[in-house]
Amino acid sequence: MTMRTDNITFFDINDYCTPVNKYGYVDLNHDYRILVALDDEAANKLWGCQLYDEEDGGINRQMICLSFHEDTFYYMEDHFFLFLNAKLDLYINMYEEEYIDTDQLDEAISIMENIIDNTDDRAVIDFGQKLLEMLKIAKERGTIMGFCF
Repeated sequence: MTMRTDNITFFDINDYCTPVNKYGYVDLNHDYRILVALDDEAANKLWGCQLYDEEDGGINRQMICLSFHEDTFYYMEDHFFLFLNAKLDLYINMYEEEYIDTDQLDEAISIMENIIDNTDDRAVIDFGQKLLEMLKIAKERGTIMGFCF
């Protein structure tokens, strides 16, 4: 289930299933974030990993954010991140920042639509629809999507 708080949507895979712990210890205290800048200034901040608002310390309000934990990352890695990596020549992993630039957005949208259309896994559909919505916002705004894990 997702819960919206201002500009942040939280996604918890445990609302759908208990994922298989395929790598041993899972850190459920670390936030994984996918963000879309809503304007050029925010895009420059996102490129520089300046995610937080200087005044209130939260995620910059000129970005929208999908936040989740490591167990969700592992589940969605097999469904989304590996495909985006292969098709867009990216390296989305849990240790590095990665970005989908403006010239990659159309292909990323197509990939997401294809994945969503070819699954009956409710968690994958819901997570994918949120990612797809974010990609479309990035395209509409002419900005980027950042994976800040």
